[in-house]
Amino acid sequence: MLSITIVALVLILEACILRYVNEKNAQTTSNVLLDRVIADLDKNESNEERFVK
Repeated sequence: MLSITIVALVLILEACILRYVNEKNAQTTSNVLLDRVIADLDKNESNEERFVK
């Protein structure tokens, strides 16, 4: 009975760790993509201003 409890606790701990890591990776990826979108928008805006003149 004790071994089943230990295995269950380890599986729950593993699931929590994996969830935390995945959420952190998702947040990092979102920040990188957002930075790239902002950079592209700034570049497009400067190109548009140059062509309008």
